[in-house]
Amino acid sequence: MEQFQVSARKYRPQQFEAVVGQSHITDTLKNAILSNQLAQAFLFCGPRGVGKTTCARILAKVINAPDPVVAVKDGSYASADIDVALNIFELDAASNNSVDDIRNLVEQVRFAPQAGKYKVYIIDEVHMLSTQAFNAFLKTLEEPPPYAIFILATTEKHKILPTILSRCQIFNFRQIGIGDIVNHLKEICEKEDITAEEAALHLIAQKADGALRDALSIFDQIASFSNKNIVYEKVLDSLNILDYEYYFQVTDALLSQDDNEAMVLFDTIIKQGFDGAIFLDGLSKHFRDLLFAQSTRTTDLLEYGEQIKARYANQATIAPKGFLLTGLNLLNETGIQYKGSQSKRLLIELALLKLAHLPSLMKLERLTVSVPEKKNSGVTTNQQSPANKAEATTTPEVKEAVSPKTQEPKIKETVAPKMQAQAPEPKVTAPKPPKSEPKIVNVRDIPTDDPPLPKKQVIKTEVTPIPQAEISEAEHATAIKIPISEVTPANFGRSLMSLDQITAEEAAKVSKIYDTPAEAGLTQATLEEEWDAFGESTESRRVIEAFKKFRPTIEGHEIKTTVPNAMTEAVFQTLGSKFILMLHQKYGLQNLNLLVSHIPDKSSKSDKPLTSQEKLNKMVEAYPSVGELIKKFELEVIY
Repeated sequence: MEQFQVSARKYRPQQFEAVVGQSHITDTLKNAILSNQLAQAFLFCGPRGVGKTTCARILAKVINAPDPVVAVKDGSYASADIDVALNIFELDAASNNSVDDIRNLVEQVRFAPQAGKYKVYIIDEVHMLSTQAFNAFLKTLEEPPPYAIFILATTEKHKILPTILSRCQIFNFRQIGIGDIVNHLKEICEKEDITAEEAALHLIAQKADGALRDALSIFDQIASFSNKNIVYEKVLDSLNILDYEYYFQVTDALLSQDDNEAMVLFDTIIKQGFDGAIFLDGLSKHFRDLLFAQSTRTTDLLEYGEQIKARYANQATIAPKGFLLTGLNLLNETGIQYKGSQSKRLLIELALLKLAHLPSLMKLERLTVSVPEKKNSGVTTNQQSPANKAEATTTPEVKEAVSPKTQEPKIKETVAPKMQAQAPEPKVTAPKPPKSEPKIVNVRDIPTDDPPLPKKQVIKTEVTPIPQAEISEAEHATAIKIPISEVTPANFGRSLMSLDQITAEEAAKVSKIYDTPAEAGLTQATLEEEWDAFGESTESRRVIEAFKKFRPTIEGHEIKTTVPNAMTEAVFQTLGSKFILMLHQKYGLQNLNLLVSHIPDKSSKSDKPLTSQEKLNKMVEAYPSVGELIKKFELEVIY
């Protein structure tokens, strides 16, 4: 029985042309050999299983060929008649990382090769060398004999000393693409007489994560498991990978807002033994792939077969980009919280429920977004008035010319839903529009006993700008030429969006704005009453006492009070803004401030602490007999 040899060793490249996915490295090495510009030290960096040691061995063979230039051109360096084994030394730095090991290597470098031109030293996992070993290797690496070449290989370039890096030519190997791995696996299938589905090979390549050696190991395992008939389902079972079919089904359920179906699918995934973190990562990647599938420019970034790409393209047409972006953000936050969560399954289920209701929230948001206004060349201000907006909402069929001699508008019975801008009169000055966007009302939806009005009529009101400080209810109604008493539900229905309704409601809310407290009726007596009432509303005994003890005075637009300490000052500074806001709302005062002064009370201020000598002097001063007693008995006072 012939001994089995794994594919990673059996199909290890023997020529530069056979190296997979590293053409930028192999082309540079071949050109260096052809131009006779070979460095004395190379550093091959990159992840595992991408061909670092393979390229080092090929380079060692080709430079020891009888004619390296011819060997590079025709690939004869890979033939068996070239015996260069004595000139190639491989050292595993993971187990030979001491200073003594490097000293032994330096001793070997002194001897010239017996056959061939170069002695090549391949040191794998060179980052495992100790700092002392690196320092012992520096001199030899910088100035080796002309026949010595060093090839260092590592997966962790950042652990190598900068002094070593500066003495080497650095080659960065990259991860091998999924397409290159799949093509290489197809070639092996042809040589080994193995049948394999392309989707299964893609899954193996994705699982390998850019490492060809890992892909070949997985390939051997699946070939044995499936008896040389590699199908997609068996790859899933063997590698315990969550099928992308689940992600398509979950996404369909989320887009259709079927949260029950999403919960059932997630429960099925958990019962199959998959961890929630795998599901979160897979669903995030699925959303990312759907984003890429929405554009022809990014479709090539999907590393799948043509059939899977077609499925992604179909689902991408029904998945809004806003849904995918918001979903990615939500899944990312859920993944961050997953490790520290006490109920991991509940956390994922909550995220799925949010995603299931996300489409309805997006629809509601689109409904609440206001329609952008069209710019009119005749408007001198940056904003349109409500009257101009009302005119802009009518179609040409319902417009009519309003006589300039009359101010009474004629009202159209029906209102068209489309928006169309109409140039306003040049003398109209537009006030600020209300905060909420007006709703369009159709009179056909509102019952009324009034007779139908003539057709082809449109609302047109003339707005006279009045300063806000001078507006009253009667003046506001007069300014828009419609008395407040005439503002009825029937009039609301006949107006476009009921500009009359808006102005009447706003007129009822307008309060008189006063310039001085005296005009508003805020006297000293009234201020003290409000001061006491506000203090009692705090329900704090200390605050109530502070408000009763320290009285306010009003001077112009300033309310002043004086407190003896910083603690009371902080209390008044905190509650003062609320008190001033209450006065603004109640008395219509805009420019009103509260000033709290901190003037210490000298009568209540305690003296600084007395020393022991000072205490004795005061005692003697108050009681002279104590001093006489000290002198008579010659007492020694100990402080």
